[in-house]
Amino acid sequence: MQPIYWDWQWLNYGKGYTIVDRLTGDKYKVRGYDGGGKLDKLMIIQNCNGKAIYVSLLFPKLGENVKKIDIVAYPHKDDVHPSNPAPGERTAYLNINIEDYLVKSSKEPQIYN
Repeated sequence: MQPIYWDWQWLNYGKGYTIVDRLTGDKYKVRGYDGGGKLDKLMIIQNCNGKAIYVSLLFPKLGENVKKIDIVAYPHKDDVHPSNPAPGERTAYLNINIEDYLVKSSKEPQIYN
């Protein structure tokens, strides 16, 4: 979920977005946006002030034994920035438990009409 703070806002998730296995250090690099958006383009989000939008990034499948990850936005040579970038630190989400985000499948039979 990406919060939007203004009537229009630049948005970009670059090629440096990486999932890091906390145990092994293995890195899984972003492949793109779900739906086909390009990572080397800036998006302009309009008329969503005070709302949050859903952004889905595609990564390679994690190894079976991955339990905890970090998601880090490393700088990349192809990163694009608006002409007025906001100062800030590198984006990082640390010590994420995979178990908290797994989709549990139902054991009950499905009924299709």
